[in-house]
Amino acid sequence: MVRFVNWLDSIRFRFLDPTMWFKGNKRLGSLLFRQGRQANARVVGLRVTERTDSSTGSSPPRFEFALEVEADDLGPFKAGCRQQLLPHGDRIRLGQTVKVRYDDRRHVLIDWPATLEGLGLKGDGTEPTGDYKPLKRPPTDGIWDARFKGDRKKLERGDRATAEVLGVRQTQTALGPAANKDVDLRLELPSGESREVTLARLEVPEHAGDLLTEGTRLPVAIDRDQPTKVTIDWATALAEPRR
Repeated sequence: MVRFVNWLDSIRFRFLDPTMWFKGNKRLGSLLFRQGRQANARVVGLRVTERTDSSTGSSPPRFEFALEVEADDLGPFKAGCRQQLLPHGDRIRLGQTVKVRYDDRRHVLIDWPATLEGLGLKGDGTEPTGDYKPLKRPPTDGIWDARFKGDRKKLERGDRATAEVLGVRQTQTALGPAANKDVDLRLELPSGESREVTLARLEVPEHAGDLLTEGTRLPVAIDRDQPTKVTIDWATALAEPRR
């Protein structure tokens, strides 16, 4: 009976609400968020790509998630969604358990307000905003972030080492604080020696903010020709279990 009522409501929502006639993915996503059943899911994959916004010329990141859903009625299944998580988007982690909304066709969106509530944080309680939709195919497991594809050669060619985080500061500019960080590291070299460096204006992935805490050890690569240039291996760091 409940499903029948939901079906009738979906017909009203899809065809009698003129504001949703031409919104395609948002129509489906909004319907899913309003009527989908809730379940727990584990984040097993995260893909970050960039798409240039023709109206602004900027390239905001697009986040796609692979989720292992534990649904009481459908059993476990894997699904994906593209979604901007606001507010507190920096709290998402690989391996994290989140609340999701799903339907009989295994369409899924992350119920971010409910997830934040479980973390003791306050969400805005509204539907997703920005670019969001269920995906036909989830991204592969693990993390792939297009913003750091330029780091691959540096990681391949550099000398591997471990770095301990000594301190983190917001980068300051003439216009005020920037989104980047200035990070102090102690490099632990394979030879047994150690030395300190500062990575200025470091771009930090939203999903890696908790790694930059004092005492955290990160895998890095050191440029062989310019030893002061150090690249953090974010993908490896994020794949390791959190302590």
